[in-house]
Amino acid sequence: MQVGKSLGAATAALFCVSVLFAPQALAADPAPAPTTPAPTAANVTLRVQSFLAAGKKVIGIPKSPVRVRGTVAPFSAGQQVKLDFFLKGKRVKRKTRPVVQTPEGGRYGYWFKPKRRGVYRVRATLIGGTVPAARNPAKRLYVVRSTAGPGARGTNVRALQRRLADLGYITPVNGSYSDSTGRAVLAFRKVNGMARNKFAGRAVFAKLAAGRGGFKIRYPKLGKHAEFDWSRQVLVLARGDKPQIITTASSGKPSTPTVFGSFRFQRREPGTNSHGMYYSTYFIGGYAIHGYPSVPDYAASHGCIRIPIPTAKRVYSWIDLGDPIKVYR
Repeated sequence: MQVGKSLGAATAALFCVSVLFAPQALAADPAPAPTTPAPTAANVTLRVQSFLAAGKKVIGIPKSPVRVRGTVAPFSAGQQVKLDFFLKGKRVKRKTRPVVQTPEGGRYGYWFKPKRRGVYRVRATLIGGTVPAARNPAKRLYVVRSTAGPGARGTNVRALQRRLADLGYITPVNGSYSDSTGRAVLAFRKVNGMARNKFAGRAVFAKLAAGRGGFKIRYPKLGKHAEFDWSRQVLVLARGDKPQIITTASSGKPSTPTVFGSFRFQRREPGTNSHGMYYSTYFIGGYAIHGYPSVPDYAASHGCIRIPIPTAKRVYSWIDLGDPIKVYR
């Protein structure tokens, strides 16, 4: 009996060991966590940014800086970006910029000042770090003439028109320097305290290329409203702090001055009346904004605010009765 009991105990122990080390038990162990493969190449983006554009072309002018910037992902310590600038197949500039870490990866930037006109190719190459970069395509920068006048045509005119229109000055965007573009340039010159003429010289292009030259609204809390700046002889129609229409104007001469103050538009008169006033909108008594054949660059009216006839219908359509207008020095 004791031998039988010993044999049974040994058999039971052997069974427990076989169960403990059975293949099924090994299969139940957790599989190792998958590992993310290391990236084989970093993604490098490149952008050339300017306030001037003609269609999809990024436009610059000589001696005015444009922004070259981009991102790198993933980031690793020691990364730098080598920027090469080519003109007519010849490298004219090389600059190496550090990559600064961001939550999304890395970023770099550089202000490039082209010296002369032409089509520049810009290439970014990642150097340093632990991850090589995939080759990315070069970007183009079109550096154009920084002057234009009546009768001119071309990419520089289109870029000029596009930026003026973005700021609210009234001009077509067709690459042809028309009378309308000349009036827009005159209004721009008035707003910026420049000589009052219709020629877009270097100073005009430089301000536009730098993102300047807009009209700063004095009464943004009025919402949809008009402002007439007597000192600069410009009429501005705005929504809040954003000008939507900026036009050259001519107010009352010294013997018949324009009234100053806060008013609301109260009466409209389409067409041309007996005084030659074209599409008039009155804001107090006989004082109105209206189109007129003669709109000099100084105060010359009988008290009203004259604007060019080609602009009058657009202004008339924009204004609603009850809209406020501020007339100030």
